[in-house]
Amino acid sequence: MMTQSEGKNQQDASLETALSDNVGLTTNEGSAFCRLPHDIFVVIASMCISDLDEVFLSDDGQWIRPNLRDLNASLEEHLLLTHICSDWRRLSLMTPSLWSKICLLWAPQAVDTFAARSGAALLSLTLPATSPELKDEFTEFLVHQTKIVTTNMHRIRALDLHFFHSLGRESTDVSVPYQTLFDSIIGHPAKQLKTFRLIISHDTFPHQSSIVNLFNLDAPLLETIHLERCSSYQNFDPSAFPSLISLTIHAQARNSLSNLSQVTRILSNARQLVHFTFEGLGAAFDEYRDPQPSPTVVLPHCITISLRDCFTDQITYFLSVLSVSSLQSLTIDGIQRREWVNGSETQLNPLSYLPVPFRVAFVDVPYLAINLQNIQISLEIKSSTRYHLYYREKSLQSHLQGWEGFWATRMLSAASENLVINPTQLEILVTHCDLECLLLPIISKKTWMDVLLRLPALTCLNFDSDSPIPFSALSRLALALTDRRRICPALVTLKMECPFSPRDEPAIQKMFQERIPVTLINRGLSALMSQD
Repeated sequence: MMTQSEGKNQQDASLETALSDNVGLTTNEGSAFCRLPHDIFVVIASMCISDLDEVFLSDDGQWIRPNLRDLNASLEEHLLLTHICSDWRRLSLMTPSLWSKICLLWAPQAVDTFAARSGAALLSLTLPATSPELKDEFTEFLVHQTKIVTTNMHRIRALDLHFFHSLGRESTDVSVPYQTLFDSIIGHPAKQLKTFRLIISHDTFPHQSSIVNLFNLDAPLLETIHLERCSSYQNFDPSAFPSLISLTIHAQARNSLSNLSQVTRILSNARQLVHFTFEGLGAAFDEYRDPQPSPTVVLPHCITISLRDCFTDQITYFLSVLSVSSLQSLTIDGIQRREWVNGSETQLNPLSYLPVPFRVAFVDVPYLAINLQNIQISLEIKSSTRYHLYYREKSLQSHLQGWEGFWATRMLSAASENLVINPTQLEILVTHCDLECLLLPIISKKTWMDVLLRLPALTCLNFDSDSPIPFSALSRLALALTDRRRICPALVTLKMECPFSPRDEPAIQKMFQERIPVTLINRGLSALMSQD
């Protein structure tokens, strides 16, 4: 009967043989490079082994579904160090930390070998999204890997799980092994766990993924929780995790939240948070919320907040209930919703609820950029002291309707109206914007005056468009700039970079001649500016 040690040696041998067929083993004993001290070797080896997050994440931060080639490459990268020379092989086998990063889509034999070689080192386990070509092996793999995870829960430092439910029409239903894995870990204490990420790729996941009793509420070192599309966040109490400083909740799964008050309740039990991200259901969750008169949730250490896929009133509600005196970075990606009060249209202003230290942090910012893109408007501003604001709103209405009213003026004026800011440079970026949008009041004379009146220190105005700008739109800017006493009295540079016909240049220059010479840069696109 084979002993456990003999079984392990046989697994190791077959694994090394498989790699040697592709890589080979070099035994250059005389090379000084192969006789490095152990500590230096560990540093070099650790730098050579890519983090699995880097391997299975695309350039834009999205998870990819690795195929067999990707998986084998990530495995061989780890094993390659043992095949440089015999000294490096010996050093690597006596360094448990080099074997502590494990992909749960590797073959069970490889996972067992890495788990054994890691000794007592803390583990980082990653289950990436599943490629359709792995559908035949996947269920078998996951049953085995579930045992590995549960057996080693006491020494897992990072656990990254991506449940990808749909593998194609003809594939095996993988929800059952996913559910088994989820149920197995959810009730286990995780004494050493610092980072937990659970991503469910589809809101049609047929089983329960409630995190109400996450890790049996026994993960004292857990610092980061990242959850996407869990079936329910109700009754989740983060106060059970005293070390928690980063919380991400993506509530795209229907019925995962019944109202926004549940989110504020979660936050009220996480006073130690430093980073918070919430992504809502977008238009599918249309609960209207009025802003509160005073904050009810105090997060004294929170420096980063990101609110996405929520209506403007919902974002305003969040900012009105939060007391975040240490805020340094705010990202808002909202959805414009038209509201009517006493028969008149009104617009809530999320930035009016920012804490005072954040508002005054941009006083030295020299540059402000505003981006117009069909039915969405965004602005971004950064200070020299690490303060950052990104604010975007989009409209769910048609192009023409979405730009009507005073929504556009409010967005264009948002930074100068709500922050203590006095930039000397303003750049208006127009990207992928339809001609019909440019003809609307978004760039009327009144809009320009409302925006520019709040920027008295402006010396340079850049207008950058990838589409031809109608003469009517340019004339409104020219008319706004004629009042040199009130509108940007310090303005000395006006630059426009956009497609235009060379024969139109004299007309454009004449349009602005009463105030300032304009520098025109022709992008050289085929579309030409038309007079109207």
